Amino acid sequence: MQGNAENLPFRENYFQATTCVFTFHELPPMVRQKVIEEAFRVTQPGGVFVICDSIQASDEPDFAPMLENFPAMFHEPYYKSYITDDLEERLEKAGFINIVTEVHFVSKYWVSYKPNI
Repeated sequence: MQGNAENLPFRENYFQATTCVFTFHELPPMVRQKVIEEAFRVTQPGGVFVICDSIQASDEPDFAPMLENFPAMFHEPYYKSYITDDLEERLEKAGFINIVTEVHFVSKYWVSYKPNI
């Protein structure tokens, strides 16, 4: 199914797990928050939400020049704001807890949980 991640066609608490892979760097900052809030809405209490995307500026200082040049070389208009965006703060703002991040070469993962209610 293809659809608007800001307005998913699923009822609340529908999924035990939700994921978003290499999407957040494609989104304007305000839309990133809306997508996270929508993921929270459709994830069941106790469920997990995982984001996988590009590393960010603070994750690997040796790659800073590559990250800074990436938007110009590949026409990525929102990438520059993404590499400094605090997705952990955005996840917390939406209500997710127990957030863990992992960096694997040029990919970064955020694993977060919706609290049991």
